[in-house]
Amino acid sequence: MRAYQELGCRAEAVQAYQRCRQILSLSLDIQPGNATEALYRQVIDAP
Repeated sequence: MRAYQELGCRAEAVQAYQRCRQILSLSLDIQPGNATEALYRQVIDAP
C-alpha cells in the first residue's frame, strides 16, 4: 500500500488493502493490524 500511495496510485493501494484483508480473514480468521489499518486510513483520507 505504501509503495502505491507514494506513486499516487490510490486505487491500487485500496485494492492491496482489500486483498490483504481478504487473505487474512479467509486464511487465518484475523483482521489487519493497527499499522495496516492506519496506513489504509491515510490512503483513503488523502486528497
